[in-house]
Amino acid sequence: MWVADMNFPTVPTVPAAIKKRADHAAYGYFSPREEYFDAIIEWQKVRNGVDGITPEHIGYANGVL
Repeated sequence: MWVADMNFPTVPTVPAAIKKRADHAAYGYFSPREEYFDAIIEWQKVRNGVDGITPEHIGYANGVL
């Protein structure tokens, strides 16, 4: 097998997730859910050893950097 070997189907969950997202017609910015903040808090804990972060400590802004 090599980089361009596409003869194998993907697991069914991948196209199902793509179809589910495509059915939601608004593709713009999202409102952060709890999982968004949880992921950042966990990453800071594991990566940097930082404890005590809450969602209120995390800024979120839509835009282009």
